[in-house]
Amino acid sequence: MPMHFLGGVWLALFGYWLLIFILERKHLAISETRSIPTMRLMLFVFIIGILWELFEFVVSHSTGAMLGNTIDSLSDICFDLAGGLVGLLYLKSASTGIKETITPAESIQ
Repeated sequence: MPMHFLGGVWLALFGYWLLIFILERKHLAISETRSIPTMRLMLFVFIIGILWELFEFVVSHSTGAMLGNTIDSLSDICFDLAGGLVGLLYLKSASTGIKETITPAESIQ
């Protein structure tokens, strides 16, 4: 459970970095305020969590070892999403702190 929670945090932070990297490579910006695309990042965390659970299902059935059941898979996905939410809250608090420390004169440069 803690691994899925921490994985969700990591995926939210990595997804945001990946989005910024791709947009800057194309010379685009998220917006003037660099708002955080919350729903896209949560969808990213959800999709990776689902793919991981499918991987566990395939491995458990191909090896004969039962790694989990439906309740386990659902709780893992919930922990992924909870970790993703914490990652997003961190990103929002970090971006708020950055905006508050930049004065208008500094933002012109």
